[in-house]
Amino acid sequence: MQVGILNRILKGATVLVFAVILRGQASQPPSASKSVPDLTGIWVRRPIPPPPGLPKPDPTAGRGVGNPDSYGFTPNLPEMTPWAEEKYKFVRAGTKDPYEMKPEAPDTELYPYCLPGGFPRLFAVPFPIRIVQTPDIIIMLSEYESAVRQIYMDGRNHANGAPPTYMGDSIGHWEGDTLVVETVNIDDVSWIDNLGHPHSDGLRVTERIQRPDANTLQIDFTFEDPKAYTKPWTGKKTFRLMPAGTAMGEFFVCDDYFKRTYTDDLKSGKMRGRP
Repeated sequence: MQVGILNRILKGATVLVFAVILRGQASQPPSASKSVPDLTGIWVRRPIPPPPGLPKPDPTAGRGVGNPDSYGFTPNLPEMTPWAEEKYKFVRAGTKDPYEMKPEAPDTELYPYCLPGGFPRLFAVPFPIRIVQTPDIIIMLSEYESAVRQIYMDGRNHANGAPPTYMGDSIGHWEGDTLVVETVNIDDVSWIDNLGHPHSDGLRVTERIQRPDANTLQIDFTFEDPKAYTKPWTGKKTFRLMPAGTAMGEFFVCDDYFKRTYTDDLKSGKMRGRP
């Protein structure tokens, strides 16, 4: 099951936007009638070339090798505390290249258990994201896992005592033409990226989201987690705007497995339900 799931993930990442259907060629221009930028649209990540000095990717060694943008946030790998280092080494055992997607064994991955990757990891997979913007809330819909992220813009504070979630508690405000988002209370079962960097329940992610031109979205990240990292560290992702009329598909990690189980049960007449 695990190999099939991971192969499906890698196949989807290679295609990049396998479920995107183009229905028009006109770009979606930013709204000129608002005092703040309009981020509305479907955005697909732009690949960032690997920085000088990194080895060239080896196609036989695994996807993403040699380019930290493939599955991580920065070429400067963050300094971890002993607590995080122990977790990271266990995940990375058997992997030679620090920028290669995690190995299949030993497997502490969420996918074989059909658990979502969550935030900020949703930005570490190359699938499109739709942004829906209103004055009070900004919603990010990811094709990957059909994940929904809500950024509250109505002036509220972070919720006290709420249980952690995969997407965390995101509060945003505008600083000129930059959307500043602070996210806390992120479930620590997840990783920060697809390279296996762990985090604690104290992770705080600050994003500065800008639209430098009509077809580009840039997100600058700051990660703060004193339990896991010796100091705050940063990362960046850029996206390009898809043409008007683009549609997003669905990609569920365990959809094929559970659909097959369900149809097999229907044929046998014995419905097992949940494990």
